[in-house]
Amino acid sequence: MAAIKEFYQISKELYAEIDKPVESKDRDQVIAKIQSFLSRREALLSDIKGPFTSEEKQMGQEALELNKRIQDKMQAIKLDIQKDILTVKNQKKNAPKYINPYQSLQRGGILYDKRK
Repeated sequence: MAAIKEFYQISKELYAEIDKPVESKDRDQVIAKIQSFLSRREALLSDIKGPFTSEEKQMGQEALELNKRIQDKMQAIKLDIQKDILTVKNQKKNAPKYINPYQSLQRGGILYDKRK
């Protein structure tokens, strides 16, 4: 019983942490907290063994529902990170164009006029 209850409590704490809005500058700290919660949960998974009482089954069902919401929130965080990475890549690609805007122009094309 203790393992399931602790697993459920850690899942609730993890969801509470993930549910907060995450700013770009604080993202590393939030990810470190998430990793610590996930490692604690993983260690508890091996301790959870049956048979289960009705209360333990109820906690298990609620933990599974929390886990689905946690996965959705983590997916959203992952998409935010991917957007930031794409933005940085685009900035690196476009920055030289502002330094020398004429670098990409093609030179040397000659137009011939057939009229004389």
